[in-house]
Amino acid sequence: MNPYPPLAVAGLLALGGCAENDALPRASQPAVPTAVIAPAAPQPTTVVVANGVSGSSVATPGLRLTAAEVRVLIAGNTAAGIAANGQPYYAYFRPDGAVEFRQADLSDSGSWRVMPDGRICSTLTRINAGAEQCYSLYRNGTNVDYHRPDGNRVGTFTVEAGDPQNL
Repeated sequence: MNPYPPLAVAGLLALGGCAENDALPRASQPAVPTAVIAPAAPQPTTVVVANGVSGSSVATPGLRLTAAEVRVLIAGNTAAGIAANGQPYYAYFRPDGAVEFRQADLSDSGSWRVMPDGRICSTLTRINAGAEQCYSLYRNGTNVDYHRPDGNRVGTFTVEAGDPQNL
C-alpha cells in the first residue's frame, strides 16, 4: 500500500489511481480559508475562493462541476486534504497547467488540464509514474469531492487561495 495519497487533483487526480480504497485521502479541515462555492440559483452564481478570487458559474449542490467551474476553482489555487495515514497533502495548480504536489517529505510535479466535459486530468512524475489520472469534481458544501470515471468517490479536498504552502 502506498503511504502517500494518490492525489492532488493533479496530485488529487493522480491521487485516486494510486492507492487502495483504505489508503485514500480523507476530508480535511485546514486552518486557512477554504473555497466557498455560492449556493445554486436559477441563474449563474459566483464561485468565490478565499481572498476574493471569483468567477461566474452555475454550481448546484451535489452536481458535477462544469469545465468552467473547475477552471475557476482550481487554476492558481491549492487543493488541500488529509491522507488516510493522517498526513496533510497539498497540490498547487498553476494557471499555466503545471502542478506542484507535497505530502510530508514527498514532493512531485507534473501537469494538469480540464477536459471539455469538466473532468480534471493530471500527471505527476513520481506518483503514478507519470500516468494521467482523470476525475470528476462535485460540490459538497465548502469541500469538493472527486470521483473516478466509474463514478466511485475517491476523496474530498478543500481549496486554498493561491499558493500558501509555497509549493
